[in-house]
Amino acid sequence: MSYLDDQPQLTREQIIAHCRKWVDAWNYGDGSIDQILLDNYIEATIETDVLTYPLETQKWITEESEPELWDIIMTADEVDHNHSNPQVWVKLVRKVEAVTTADQG
Repeated sequence: MSYLDDQPQLTREQIIAHCRKWVDAWNYGDGSIDQILLDNYIEATIETDVLTYPLETQKWITEESEPELWDIIMTADEVDHNHSNPQVWVKLVRKVEAVTTADQG
């Protein structure tokens, strides 16, 4: 039995809406990222965890089946290890934007 068996399984649409909500909170639309995320490791990891935990607990999100969503998880991990670098935050924002925009079209 996997810990994933006890986790609620969301639809792709729910996951996309979740991602959009969090990236909108960080991104000011001008390429800048909220300064507290760059300055505070704990705040940064909380934010990336809130973004990725629902993705990580979906049985249907794997590197093979959902490479774009899987890439968001991996990029968020990169942010956790280098939170003070605005470029990695922008990279994460762009990946989420690409998935959420593609899903709308």
